Formats: sequence, structure tokens, C-alpha cells
Amino acid sequence: MKQIITWIGIILIVFILFIVGSFVFLNYTNPTQEPMEAAVAQGNEKAIQTRLKAIQAESDSLKKVIKNLRNELFFKEITADSLREQCALREDVVAGYKVEIEDLSTQLNAFNNRQVRVKELAKTYETLKAEEISPILSAVDDATIIAIYQNMSSRTRKNIIKALPGPRAAAITQQLAGTAS
Repeated sequence: MKQIITWIGIILIVFILFIVGSFVFLNYTNPTQEPMEAAVAQGNEKAIQTRLKAIQAESDSLKKVIKNLRNELFFKEITADSLREQCALREDVVAGYKVEIEDLSTQLNAFNNRQVRVKELAKTYETLKAEEISPILSAVDDATIIAIYQNMSSRTRKNIIKALPGPRAAAITQQLAGTAS
């Protein structure tokens, strides 16, 4: 039993020495200090200066990168603002066009409704004789007479001209022919 205890003691001592030796060896071969800390610890001013220059160069390089990125961001923001303004202007133009289209649609509908009414009037005038039309046309403007005339059948158009007094019939004839001044 004494021999077993002796061997266990020897094995434990060897194991502890092995661990301590490994720790010392690893610390010596793989220092955990930064290069700057190691140079300061050793008092090596040349190594410190070299390391400081390297750190300064890296810092300057990073500052340049940051400056470039800020400039790029600034120009991208300007571009984005410009594009937003262009979009807003185009939206305003489109809105203006929509209003204009609505106005033109309203005018077109009014014109179409007027054309329908003129055609209905023309049909009515086609059934009347020149003597019956004459008192009515004396109170109507030239544009209305021409619109009615253009919507009547060719057989009954003569009644419009017959119903008008001579000078007015001549003026309307010139307008219809496109020779009025």
C-alpha cells in the first residue's frame, strides 16, 4: 500500500510539474501583450515610434475613408433631393394635365350635347316651310343658323336661305363658303 501511495504522489508531482512547465513555455513562446505594450515593457523607443507611426497612418487612412464616405453620402443626398424635386414637379405637371383633361372632357361633352340639340332642331326646321321659319330666324344669330343649316338634309336647306332677308342670306352664304372677311 505504501508503494501505491508513493507512486500516486510521484505521478501527481510529475503532473503538476508538467502543467507548470507547459504554462511557462507557452507564456514565453506566445506573449499575450500587444506589440506596443511589449515595446513599452522593454523600453524600446524605436519600436514605440514605429508602432505609433503605423497607428497614425492607419488612423489617417481611416479618416480619409470616412471623409470620402461622408462626401459620397452628401452627393447621394443631393441627388436624392433633386430626384424628389423632379418627381414633385412631374406630379404637379400630371395634376395640371388631369385638370386640363377634365376641362376638355367637359367641353367635349357640352359640344356633343349641343350637336345633338342642333340635329334635333334641324329635323324640326326640315318640317317647316320658309315662311314659318322666317320670323324665328330673324331673332337667331348667324352661328346658330349655320349650325342648323349644316345639319339639315340637302333637300330642305334651301328653306333656311329663303327664310332670311337678302343681305343676311348673302352674309351667311359667304360664311358657309368660307369667303367672309
